[in-house]
Amino acid sequence: MNPALRKRFDQAVKFERDGQLSLAKEILEDLARLDPESAAIFCVLGDIYWKSGILDKAVAAFRKATELRPKLEAASLGLFIVLMKSDRAEQGYQEAKRFLSISKSQIYLDTVDEMYGNVKLGYDTKF
Repeated sequence: MNPALRKRFDQAVKFERDGQLSLAKEILEDLARLDPESAAIFCVLGDIYWKSGILDKAVAAFRKATELRPKLEAASLGLFIVLMKSDRAEQGYQEAKRFLSISKSQIYLDTVDEMYGNVKLGYDTKF
C-alpha cells in the first residue's frame, strides 16, 4: 500500500476504534476501489460491516480478504463468525476447515470452541 493510501487506511482504523463506523466505512470503501488487492483493507471493511449489521457485505469483504491472503487469520475467523451468525453454519465450518488445513492457530481453535462449544477443528475434523 502506498504511503498516501496507508495514511487514509490508518485514519479509517482510528475511526473504527473510536466507534465512528460510518466514516471508517466510507474511507475503506474508497480504498477498496483504489487498491483492490489489499487484504488488509477488505479485512477491516468486513469487520466494520459486521459491526454495522451488514452481514452479506461482511461475508463478501472477509471472503475477498481470504482470497487475497489465504492465511490471514483475522479475515478467516471473521468470515467464520459472520457465516455462523448468518445461519450458514456449513459454510462457516468449511471456512474453518480450509484455514486450519493451511495454518495452525490455537487462538482460532479456542475462539471457535468458546463460541460454539464441542466443536473439534483440525486437519482430521469432522463436524
